Amino acid sequence: MLHTPTIHVARDATHLAWDPAIPPVATVSSGDIVGFDCLDASNGQLLGSVNIGSMPTEVLPAARTEMSDFAPRIITIKINPEKIRDIIGKGGSTIRAIVEQTGAQIDIDDDGSVRIYAADAAAKDAAVNRVMEIAADAEIGKVYRGRVERIVDFGAFINILPGKDGLVHISQIADERVEKVTDYLKEGQEVDVVVLDVDQRGRVKLSMKEVPKQAAG
Repeated sequence: MLHTPTIHVARDATHLAWDPAIPPVATVSSGDIVGFDCLDASNGQLLGSVNIGSMPTEVLPAARTEMSDFAPRIITIKINPEKIRDIIGKGGSTIRAIVEQTGAQIDIDDDGSVRIYAADAAAKDAAVNRVMEIAADAEIGKVYRGRVERIVDFGAFINILPGKDGLVHISQIADERVEKVTDYLKEGQEVDVVVLDVDQRGRVKLSMKEVPKQAAG
């Protein structure tokens, strides 16, 4: 049985004070009753006892190794500083949209450090994914699902990443000869494209007809 500590209490006190003779920390074993005897500080008379209850007899077999999905999250990711303006957007429109859609809060430093504060794992993951999508660079040889943004005589501009369009030249639309781009594509249509090249100015060259070969290889 655990020794019951003594607390001296002044009748007009708004707090409790430990008896200096009692160690401030006691070791409690499973099943022990935890309680306190309260004495009048002026005369030492017993005012009463406070019984907090028994310590639990069952404990977790091991510490949790994973955080609850509903626990708040703070994460810092690093992006290319040149992508900061893309994440912020014109007049802050892009970052405001991310905050509204995910519920997370985002701070960005000039060195490309992005701190994301989220109420739970789902909000954190959603915000991280949006930031990484915007900060991503087109990868040569990678197939993307893109949206036809604009059609011109010599091809079509396809959006493959947030804020990143590439050109499918008319010769890269199909294996057969294409006379009119509009015979194969229309604005708003979603198509699979593969990145053929990215030049020094960041312009992306895409192909539709090479997608099956890329997927097979």
